[in-house]
Amino acid sequence: MRFFNLFTRKKKQKTKPVQEEASVILEKQAEQTAQQTQATQATQATQQIPPTEHTEPKTAEHKSETVPAQEQTNKDIPLADFPQLKEGQESKPIKKEPKSLLIFDKKEEETLLQALEAHKGNYIQLHLLYTQLAHFYYKYRDLDEKYLNLCITYCLHDIQHLDSLKTQYIAEQIAQLKPTRKGAKKTKEERIKEIQDKGYDQEIACFKRLAIIYEKQGDFDRAIDVCEQAIAFPYNVAAYQTRKAKLLKKKASR
Repeated sequence: MRFFNLFTRKKKQKTKPVQEEASVILEKQAEQTAQQTQATQATQATQQIPPTEHTEPKTAEHKSETVPAQEQTNKDIPLADFPQLKEGQESKPIKKEPKSLLIFDKKEEETLLQALEAHKGNYIQLHLLYTQLAHFYYKYRDLDEKYLNLCITYCLHDIQHLDSLKTQYIAEQIAQLKPTRKGAKKTKEERIKEIQDKGYDQEIACFKRLAIIYEKQGDFDRAIDVCEQAIAFPYNVAAYQTRKAKLLKKKASR
């Protein structure tokens, strides 16, 4: 009986270290498995999340620089669009094309001459037509000298008929007067006198055109005479007085 108890006690002593050793091994295996699982999860997470660039926070010192519009435009234009000069080569001046001569408008001339014939005796209409014809022929003065001479002719016709123009204009203005109302500041006679004193108070373009033509031709005497007629008309007197003074200086310096 004693022998059996001793055998049993020894057997228990032998099995105890074996059990402890087995439990240690199992614990190590469990730790290794847990470490492998964590490493696998970390690797998968790294592959799924893309790496992010390191960006510094924007501050007042980090402002985006704007390129001027002129620099952007110059950058966009290829160099091939600009003419390239070789070394020692001089740039050639740009040649201006000569102005093409006007083609004489025969139809417009016929229209103006027919209107001139139709308005004989109407000096207001004749004045307008003389001015138009002078301007029309002056436009073609470089085509033929005869057109400049026709311009001078119609300017002289207009100036010669200015007294008749003034008389007709005053008569029409008086005829358009309305009856004087009671209490009016001016009587009809006073209003008529104002119209007569005022006369034809509009620009006579032929005075200026004719003075310019004579000046260009070097005929200062005729140009001065035209200025004197314009001053006596009278309209825009100061301008013609100034023109006359300049013409006298040019004539004296010859």
